Amino acid sequence: GNLNWTAGDTITVRLRNAPAMTGTPCTPFTAIEEVLDPFAAKPLVSPNGSHTALTEYIGYAGQLLHYRTTILDKGGNEIWVYDWDASIHTRTYNGWLNNDLYMIGIDLENSLMYFDLANDHRGNILADMLQITPAVDEYFNYLSYLNDLNQVDFHLLIASNLKTYFYHSESNTTEILWDDPNSVLGFACFSADGDWLILRDINSPLSLQMRAADPAAGDWYYLTNTYRYNNCFPSTDPQTGAQTVILFSGAVHIRLVPSGELVKSWAVSGAGYSLWLEANFLAPDGTALIALGNNNFTQVMGVFILDQ
Repeated sequence: GNLNWTAGDTITVRLRNAPAMTGTPCTPFTAIEEVLDPFAAKPLVSPNGSHTALTEYIGYAGQLLHYRTTILDKGGNEIWVYDWDASIHTRTYNGWLNNDLYMIGIDLENSLMYFDLANDHRGNILADMLQITPAVDEYFNYLSYLNDLNQVDFHLLIASNLKTYFYHSESNTTEILWDDPNSVLGFACFSADGDWLILRDINSPLSLQMRAADPAAGDWYYLTNTYRYNNCFPSTDPQTGAQTVILFSGAVHIRLVPSGELVKSWAVSGAGYSLWLEANFLAPDGTALIALGNNNFTQVMGVFILDQ
C-alpha cells in the first residue's frame, strides 16, 4: 500500500485492489473511490519538471519480467518508448539522475540502463559512467542515488555481492568502498541535503557509518554504534531545519546529522504487534509518525500512529 500525511493532519491510505481510505488520527477512516492496480507504475517527473518517465510491468514469461519504459514531454507526448526484460530475481531501480539522464533498470545482460535525453541515447551506467565490467558471478542488489541541488550533478551508490561502488558525477570518479565478498551493504541513505552518506555493513550490525558525500575518499565516522538498525530515511526537522535521519530497530529513532545525537524516539514493539517503516512517514510538525504493522496472532495488517 501507500501512505500520505498532509499538512492538515489528513492521512490517505492507498491499498492494493481495494478502495483507498482517508481520515485523521484517532477517528474512523472513510473509503474513497480510488482503486490501485498492484503493478501500477508511478510516473516520475524530472527535477526541472520538463519530462515524465514511466516504467511499467507489462507481463512475464517463466522467470522473465517484461517492462516498458516511456518518456513524455511536458505536454504528455511520447518522445521515447523502450521494451525490455529483467530476471524475476532482480530488483527494479529507476529514477531521474538529473534533468537529462533517466535510470531505467537492470536488464538480462546485467546492464544498469539509462536514457540520455540530450543525446537521444540509451546506455549502460556501469560501463559509461562507473567504467566497470561486472564479474561473471557478480550481481547487483542495492542502489541509492541523489540529485544535487543544481539538477546536473548526482551521486550513485551501487552494491553487488562482491563490491560496493560510489560514483561522483561532478568529477566522473568511482570509488570502491568495499572490495570484499564478506562485507555486504545492509542499507544506505543520503542526508536530505545530500552532504552525507550513511550506511551499514551487515557484518557490523551495531556500526552505522557516515562520511561526507564529497570529496571522494573522505574519512569515515560513526553516527552511532549502539543499535542494530534495519533501515534509514533522510529527514529535516520542521522547526529548526536541522538535518536528521530516521532509523528503525524495533524502535524508531531520529538522530541529528552529523552529530548522531538522539533527538526523538518511539517504542514500536509489544502488545502482540509487529511494526515496520517503509518510508519517511513523519507528521508535518514532527511530533508523530506513521508505521505499518500486523497483529502477530491474526496477521491482520494495520496503520499505526506513534505519538510521543
